[in-house]
Amino acid sequence: KLNNRTERLNAYLDFMNEPKDSVRRKRKGLYSSYVLDPNVKIIFLDTRYHRDDHYVPSVGGIKKLPLSPLIAAFSRLMVKLLGQGSNYEGEVLGEEQWEWLEDELEESKKAGPERVNVIVSSIQVLTTNPLVESWGHFPKEKRRLLELIGGKSENRVLLLSGDVHHAEFSKVGDILEVTSSGL
Repeated sequence: KLNNRTERLNAYLDFMNEPKDSVRRKRKGLYSSYVLDPNVKIIFLDTRYHRDDHYVPSVGGIKKLPLSPLIAAFSRLMVKLLGQGSNYEGEVLGEEQWEWLEDELEESKKAGPERVNVIVSSIQVLTTNPLVESWGHFPKEKRRLLELIGGKSENRVLLLSGDVHHAEFSKVGDILEVTSSGL
């Protein structure tokens, strides 16, 4: 988990000139949603604020360790190949954000079946590639998300993700994910 999360959150909101009385200043994390028109809702998840370490904590951020990103990817691959971490209960969203997301999807359901929810995640959700940071390293959270948007949502869902240096389309059931590298 990030050190000084609250200070970092407030610094970001100050930089973005977020009003002092904004609801975003009362939350633990930078999640939010916007209705573009009656049929499109964009839901931004914060996958950093509450995220626990991976099953094997990453060394990718250690600047003085040569090749640390490669070592981090290799350790994630080994965990997957050895079948470790499949029952790991680490968190990505935190309970407050889960409740908010459920409320957002419930509101969309009331708007009607023509509403499309575009859910934006900074990390991939559906990928099976163990080398990249993804929801796959947090199996309990990934199952919960897919059950929430797949099984309980009456609206169409499109996942939009990034944080990798390639583009990818993934599909599980009726859920489509579009991954874009930084533009």
